[in-house]
Amino acid sequence: VEEKYQQAIDMFLIDEFENYNAKTLEQSVYAYGVVGYTKEEALKKYGCLNKATSILKSPHKDYIINNSIRIDIYDEYTIKEWGISDFLEKNKIIGFIDYDDFLLDGKMSDLTARFYIKKLNEKEYTLIFQDLHVL
Repeated sequence: VEEKYQQAIDMFLIDEFENYNAKTLEQSVYAYGVVGYTKEEALKKYGCLNKATSILKSPHKDYIINNSIRIDIYDEYTIKEWGISDFLEKNKIIGFIDYDDFLLDGKMSDLTARFYIKKLNEKEYTLIFQDLHVL
């Protein structure tokens, strides 16, 4: 959150399909969910460079914690309907977390940070960072 992108990336496993790293995470923040723009290109295209803001310092903290963080655990119907059982079983994915209203420059935005919930063993779980984008 404090522009420590490598530390942020190091906190999570990374979705192998998205392959985020510190540079692409930074790009997706300053370019409003788009990866690939330099800061100069993003500034020219969007007129500003966004910065992530901490939930803990936000006047919207309670709203975000209570309304903008969605946790879903996959059930058998969802797994069958989406046809994703092989992917989930292989990666021990049991659900996902979406953090909507991702804070940029102190304001709630349309960005969503998405994570998978991975079961490591009977007592431990971790998050896999999937991406940061406009849903």
